[in-house]
This record gives sequence, structure tokens and C-alpha cells, in this order.
Amino acid sequence: MKLSTLIKAEKLVPIRYLRPYVAKILTQDSMTSQGYERACMRLVDPNLISEPLPLSLQPKWWNVDPIVKANRLGLNLTLDLRDNIQRCIYFTGKYEPQTLALIRNELQPNDVFIDVGAHIGIHSLVAAQKLKSLGGGQVIAFEPTNDSQKRIIENSKANHLAISLQKIALGNQSETLSLYGDKNWGVHDAAVRSFFGNGAIIQEVEVHKFDDWIKQSSLNKIDVIKIDAEGAEFDILKGMSNSIQKFEPRCLIFEIKESLLKKANVSHQDILVLMKNLGYQPEQQVCEGNYFFRRISS
Repeated sequence: MKLSTLIKAEKLVPIRYLRPYVAKILTQDSMTSQGYERACMRLVDPNLISEPLPLSLQPKWWNVDPIVKANRLGLNLTLDLRDNIQRCIYFTGKYEPQTLALIRNELQPNDVFIDVGAHIGIHSLVAAQKLKSLGGGQVIAFEPTNDSQKRIIENSKANHLAISLQKIALGNQSETLSLYGDKNWGVHDAAVRSFFGNGAIIQEVEVHKFDDWIKQSSLNKIDVIKIDAEGAEFDILKGMSNSIQKFEPRCLIFEIKESLLKKANVSHQDILVLMKNLGYQPEQQVCEGNYFFRRISS
């Protein structure tokens, strides 16, 4: 069945019955990187794009009965289709494939994986699944927002995976800050929330330094760190600098997007200098905006 036929059928058949068939088509289209990008573009509200792709889905495809259960990425997931990232996962069966592959390949038995800005926990779930297959390890996810926390708890239980959820944000000092949405996206688009957003206040969140948090924990090692915090990466890294120097994790994966860093009055170069001072250098850019840093051999 063609995508165009399914879109036309929305006038006769409830959308919730059509979505699995659309997902099957878009998942097939996403087998190539170019096809994946096009599929994701078809899932963005056409009203937000100057030149939307033909056969783009309208918002009713995700606003009607938005909470769905599906097996994606080898995981049993509850997803909120009103969030663009969760929508892409449902319809394409993919999310940051290069980054997830790197995490799977990097993890070793008994590793400690730190996920900062966990969103709904996809990176944490993939890491926990991998460590479980290796015989054990630990996953610690930092996520301050209530709705995303709910998804992490639901999805970790559904997959019988152990994730230690820390319901705080990380930064370079202890404080309470407003987390904002983006006016160009819906309030349910959790992945674009930031301290520098231009939309409505989503939630007041507690912010702490990782270096302070770890003193109250029983951790005695850190192996892999992933950070995605929409421009707050520099402050987070500064707030965990002592821990990085002490535990010398093998690698860090985090987002460096100039447009987001600019809102925090930070540059790409500032992060590179900080990482070099901590003993790390970029090894590769794994996908748009995400960089992989490896510890410099002494």
C-alpha cells in the first residue's frame, strides 16, 4: 500500500488504525540515511516548514490518541507521539543510529554509563540492555522533567532493565531554574526544552553540580558519559570536571551545536579547549551535532 493511499484513507478510517501501516512504510524508507532524514521531515508539522515535503503528515496524525505502545529499537516502548523525537522513533523505528551503535560498541562488562539530559531514556535503555547482555553494569540517568521521567520509569520496567533515575538537572552550581519550551514547537516536544528557550515555562527544576552529587553516591568509577542539554553542555562539563579528572572515563558523547551554545554565550571552541584541558580530544562527529571524545593517551 502506498503512503498517499493511507493519507487519503484518513477521511474514512480512524487514524490510530492507519498509523501502523504508515510506520511500516516509513521504516522501510528509513533503511538509508537519506531516506531516514526524509521520513523524519515528513513527521514535522508542515506549518513549521517553509517548503514541506510532499506527503507530509498533518498534526492530527499524532495529536489524536497520542500515547502508543510499540516495539522499536529492540525495546518495548510507550511513546507520546506529540513529541517529535518519540514520533520519529515510532514511525521510522530509528533514533540517532550512529550514536546508539557507538554506545553499544563502546560499553564493556561492569561499565558505568552516565546519561545527562536523558529525555525519555533511549540512550539509557540501549546502554542498560547492552550491559545486561554483557553480564552487568550500571546506568544512571539525569532527567529533571516529570513527563520524561514517567517514560523512563515505564520503559525501563517494561524491558526489565535497571536504570537509576536522578530527577535533577546538572550545571555548574546549585540553583533552581526555569526550563522553557520552544515557541516553534509544541509543549510536548521534550527534546527542545532548555534553560534558554523562547517558549512557555515547562517546569521549575533543581540544578546541581555533578561533582557535588557524586560525593553523596557510592560510585567509584565512570566509563562512558553522554550529554544532551540543548546548550547547557559547557556548564555541565565544568560542574563535573573534578569527577572527569578523578575517574578518567574512556569517552564522552555530547552535542555541540553552535546555534544552541550561542544562547548560553559559549562557543564551540570554548568546549574544545575545556575538553583538551580535561585530557580529551574529539575522535569523530558521529551524527549532526554529536561528537565523540576519547581520552588522550599519556
